[in-house]
Amino acid sequence: MSRTLKVWDKKALEWALRYKKIVIGTSAALLIFTIVIMTGLGRSFLPPFNEGSLTINISTMPGISFEESDNMGRMAEKDPSGHSGNTNRGPQNRTCRIG
Repeated sequence: MSRTLKVWDKKALEWALRYKKIVIGTSAALLIFTIVIMTGLGRSFLPPFNEGSLTINISTMPGISFEESDNMGRMAEKDPSGHSGNTNRGPQNRTCRIG
């Protein structure tokens, strides 16, 4: 297998050295084509996310009771308009670490 690949490599290299103008011209054309195509593509991999959501993380001292942690979570979830919680705005995620 290695011998076969070496023979193919030698033939390809000899051909490329014999036809330098074709190899360089083809390479330049492909480079220009790639540059033209790349300028037409978007700049970011992912579109901007406009979810309208906010994530709040609360850190407390170790040993806080579950009730106090729950109260803090409820206070953080209160809407400034006076409504409590998340009404019809998607799933609600609350986590609590115990211990």
